[in-house]
Amino acid sequence: MTEKPRVVIFGCGDQTRVDQAVGPRLLRQMAGEYSAVVTCIEDEQLRHEHALLMENADLLLFIRSCSTAPSPFLFREALASPAMTPHPTPLDPESVLSTFQQIRDRQPPPAFEVVIGGEHLTLRSGLWGETSEQIAEVLSFIRSLLVVPRASFWRSRITPPQPATV
Repeated sequence: MTEKPRVVIFGCGDQTRVDQAVGPRLLRQMAGEYSAVVTCIEDEQLRHEHALLMENADLLLFIRSCSTAPSPFLFREALASPAMTPHPTPLDPESVLSTFQQIRDRQPPPAFEVVIGGEHLTLRSGLWGETSEQIAEVLSFIRSLLVVPRASFWRSRITPPQPATV
């Protein structure tokens, strides 16, 4: 019997801010659904220490919100930063992947990021009321990824680049 790939999902965002709480809240909505193959990690922000939690993963998924991302969401592959550079605070997925590469001296597992976006993500927005359709769409998308936990399938679902507007 083939063993199912192990997926680690990082849901990042500040619980006290409606505009940033999407990642952790999505994790809670999925809690228990995939517990046999998915490890969910919730935190306000990514830290270098999160690289240690990637050790036995086959796939990584980062979930966060960003008001400048396209609505309803952006799905992209995250790659380790190629060179040692000062890391932003809070860390982005690329920086955590780079940390993994530096401390383990090997490539990190394939990593992807769901960025929930839209200009409605503000401190005054009623995120879980006004955008419930958007959240349902994101949840459905993430669940579809978890049904086929293979990097090749996830890569086929990446959001195409958006044309620049003038």
